[in-house]
Amino acid sequence: MSNLWNWVKKTPFFFLFLYFSVGCATIKQYGLPLDDFTQYVIGKVNYEYINGERTNEEIEIDMRYYGPAFETLCFAIDSEFEIEPQPTQKWGMRHAFVLFLFTLALASIYAIAMKIFQSRQTAWIIMLLLAFYPRVFADAHYNSKDTLFLAFLLIGLYPFTLAMLSMQKRYFALSAFVLGLATTIRLSGFLIIPVMLLVILLFVLMNKAKFKEWLYPLLIFIAVWLISYYAFFPALWLHPLSEFATLVHRMQAFPWPNETLISGEFVGPDYRVWWYLPVWFGITMPVAYLLLFLGSVIAIFLSLKNKMKQFSLRDALLLFFLLWFLLNMALVMVTKPTLYDSWRQFQFLIVPFLIVSGVLISKLIEKKYFLNGMKFILVYQLGVLIYFNPAQYVYFNEYYWLFGERNTYDQDYWSVSTEHCVDWLDRQQFNKPIYIYTAGSNTGWLNLFFYQNNQNRQFFVADSLAQADFEI
Repeated sequence: MSNLWNWVKKTPFFFLFLYFSVGCATIKQYGLPLDDFTQYVIGKVNYEYINGERTNEEIEIDMRYYGPAFETLCFAIDSEFEIEPQPTQKWGMRHAFVLFLFTLALASIYAIAMKIFQSRQTAWIIMLLLAFYPRVFADAHYNSKDTLFLAFLLIGLYPFTLAMLSMQKRYFALSAFVLGLATTIRLSGFLIIPVMLLVILLFVLMNKAKFKEWLYPLLIFIAVWLISYYAFFPALWLHPLSEFATLVHRMQAFPWPNETLISGEFVGPDYRVWWYLPVWFGITMPVAYLLLFLGSVIAIFLSLKNKMKQFSLRDALLLFFLLWFLLNMALVMVTKPTLYDSWRQFQFLIVPFLIVSGVLISKLIEKKYFLNGMKFILVYQLGVLIYFNPAQYVYFNEYYWLFGERNTYDQDYWSVSTEHCVDWLDRQQFNKPIYIYTAGSNTGWLNLFFYQNNQNRQFFVADSLAQADFEI
C-alpha cells in the first residue's frame, strides 16, 4: 500500500483520472448551453465542404471562420452511426471530448511546471490551481471554443517547453503542429511567435550565443505552424491570403449585436473600454492567485540584476510566459476589441498567469508553514468549486463578494441555468403539457432533448411569451 500511495503522490495520473470521471458524471448538470447547436452546424457545413457536398461560398460567413477542426471531427463521428444518435450521445460525446482535452491540458501544465521549476510539489500546486478554478471547470464541460483553445495551447506548449530547453527540431515541429491547430480557434495564438522570437533574441544577446543555431529550428517551427493552421482550416484552402485577410478583419471588429452588462450598465459593442479585461480578470480570479502572481512578478524583477549575468533557458521560458501574458493584456487595453461574457475569449491567459506564479510558489514551499498555507489555499479552492456546483460559471472572487455590488456584471451568457430550470420543472407535479419560452435563446429547445423519453411529462417550446406557462 505504501508503494501505491507513493506512486499516487508522485504522478498526477490517478488524480486526472478521478477529475475526468467526476467531470463526465456532472456533464448533464450543465445541459446544452447557448452556441452548442451553432458549433454542431459549424462541424456539419465544414464536413460537407470537405466531402464536396457544398462549396466554400455556400458556407455562411458565421460558420466559416470559427474553429472548424474539432467540430468537424465530432460531426464525422456522428455521421458514422447508422441511425441518428440519441441527444445524450450526440451532445454528451462533444462535451466529454472537451473535458478529456482539458484533462490532458492539466497533465501538460504539470509537465511544463516540472521542466521549468524542477519541483514536483510546485508542479502539483500549479496543476491543482488550474483544476480547481471554478469558471474554467464549468467551461470545460461545454465550451468548445475558449476552453478548447486553452487545452490545445497547453498540450502544444509542453513540446514547446522541451524545444526551448533542448533546441531539438522534432519538439519544435510537434509543438508547432499542435499550436497551429489551436490557432484555428483563436487568432490570438499567433502572438506566441513574436514573443518567442523576442525572448530567443534576448537569450542570444545576453549569452553571446550564435543565432544561427536557432535559425533552422525556428524556420521549422514557423513553417509547420502555418502548414498545420491551413490544413485544419478548410475555409482558407482555396484562397489562403484573401480569406485569411477577411478572417482577420472579421475578428478585429466582431459583429456581435447584443448588449453586455459591465459595471452595472448594459452596453452595446460600440461601448468598448480599455479596462474591460483587467477588471474582469481582477474580480473573477481568486485573490490568492492574484497575490501569488504579483509576488512572482516582483520576485522576477528583483532578480533581474543576477539574471543579466547568467540568463538560462529556463529564465527565458519564464520571461516568455510573463511577456506573453503582459503583451496580450496590453494589446486588449489599447485596441479595445469586441469582448463579452467576462474574459472567456482570453481564458487562455490563465496559463502564463499560473506558470509565472510558480516563481513565488517554488520559493514559498521551501518553508513548511508556507507549504501548509498552499495546501490550505488548495483545499479552500476545492471547497469553493464544490460549493458553486453546478453554477461555477457565476463565480466572482472574495474581493467582489465583500465590496462588489451584486448583479453589475454578466453572469450566465451560455444560459446554462436553462437546464437547472427544466430539471426543476420536471420534478413538479403538473397534469398538463408544459410550454416554456426562452427569449432570444435556443437553449429551451436544446435542453428539452434530454426529456423526450419522459412518459410522465410533456414539454414544448412556446413561440412567444403569451403562449408559455413558464419563461426561463
